[in-house]
Amino acid sequence: MTKHKKFMAKLTDIYQRFISWMLLILLAIMSFKIPSDPDMGWHLQNGLYTIANLWPQQGDIYSWTMPGYKWVSHEWLTEVIMVAVNAVSGLWGLAIVFALLVAFIFWLASIAGGKSFSNASLVAVIGVMIAWPIIGVRPQMITLLGVALLLYILFRWRADQKSKLIYWIPIIFLAWANLHAGFAAGFAVVAVFIFAEAMRLIFLKPSRSLAEPLISLKKLVQLGLITFLGGGVAALINPYGWHIYEEIVVTLTKTDVLGRIAEWLPIDFTATSSYNLLIGGILVLVLLFASRFQVDYTKFTLAVVFFLVATTSWRHLPLFALVSLPFISEQLLAVSRYIFTEVFKSAISVIALVALIIIAGWWHIKESAQVISDPIAYAQAVQFPYGAVQYLKENDLPGNMFNEYNWGGYLIWQLPEKKVFIDGRMAIWDDGTTNIFNEFIEMKGNYRETILSKLDAWKIDLVLVYSRQPINAILDLEREAWQKKYQDSLSVVWQRKVSDPLVQ
Repeated sequence: MTKHKKFMAKLTDIYQRFISWMLLILLAIMSFKIPSDPDMGWHLQNGLYTIANLWPQQGDIYSWTMPGYKWVSHEWLTEVIMVAVNAVSGLWGLAIVFALLVAFIFWLASIAGGKSFSNASLVAVIGVMIAWPIIGVRPQMITLLGVALLLYILFRWRADQKSKLIYWIPIIFLAWANLHAGFAAGFAVVAVFIFAEAMRLIFLKPSRSLAEPLISLKKLVQLGLITFLGGGVAALINPYGWHIYEEIVVTLTKTDVLGRIAEWLPIDFTATSSYNLLIGGILVLVLLFASRFQVDYTKFTLAVVFFLVATTSWRHLPLFALVSLPFISEQLLAVSRYIFTEVFKSAISVIALVALIIIAGWWHIKESAQVISDPIAYAQAVQFPYGAVQYLKENDLPGNMFNEYNWGGYLIWQLPEKKVFIDGRMAIWDDGTTNIFNEFIEMKGNYRETILSKLDAWKIDLVLVYSRQPINAILDLEREAWQKKYQDSLSVVWQRKVSDPLVQ
């Protein structure tokens, strides 16, 4: 190769790297989202408790309805990290840290297959676009990190089966179990990988023409033992021991409860937000047919299985977006080469990309700054009852309070002196006599007698609900017993006005 050709090759490589970095910056900008998780408040408060006591909670201290209830704070270590970030840089810090984390997660999954680093940033952008409705400042992102690490290890180990990468798997599960109980998804990823590789071993003959080497049965058994035995035991090393597995089983089998929580509902393909999943699924099929079925069947199997998993719950949407990236990355090689060599071959196209990133970043940060920096604007943007909370702080109304499920976390964070009726931790809580989520649902209905009897039975003196809830019309008719103390466009506060012998 002549010096001129070497120089041009090096220049082309620098050029492609520049474009990749620009796309990575765009990826980070896309991943930046205003913290809007209804549970973020109790995560922060719980992190403070863990730091103060040097040990996570074992019994509930936030609700007045189920005090002392034994619960598994399976995100305790993530909560500690969130508290540390929030203490240093507030909501801005949380948004930035999680944006960088999400960007890294999807980039890592994009290079997991090992085919090309040049198109990783482009593929990662596609993944974030698919997962967009669910990503954000949420401990669930830790599970996406664990899955991305497993994908990287599994495919790199398959390419070089003499490597010791798989011995990191138990260590990953040890950390994962203390950061988020979603480590169960890791077992699912490895199980699908082993199944797909076993099918390759059975139906494909060893050949030099195979793009990826086959894994022997002995090696697959080794991987299974390291993951399910080693990783399974490692996950037991947490403040709650085997109860963390009990928490996972109970959560996943409480179908009557999950069916009434928005993010656990099956994907509704008539909703516009489901288009992300549809587009991702269509992309996988188009790439399959475009390659004339010349694909890595393990990567394709992972994409298909987790597409089906994603349809069962909005919460699982990011898993498909992530697990499908090794397949998408491999199949988009030709397209990415065309983009880098043809679309961005002119200076104008590069300038346009840089300008897009600058404008998008400036606009996104400007809009976010107006929200994150102002507590009132922030609460309005994420539908938290800021005004009602300020009223309760200033007036210190006594008595037990009934509150919205989605506001429990915010109340624990911003009004810690007032214990809640329910919050996001408590959906599956059942002590044999009380199922607090069912109690909450009954009080959200429009049956007057049911609501009034529940208010008396629970000795509730304060009610904080959305302004559109049926309970408002019912209490408005009970003016001798209840008084409206505060109202704005979002929330209403009611106080019991008279003493009732039934509730003493």
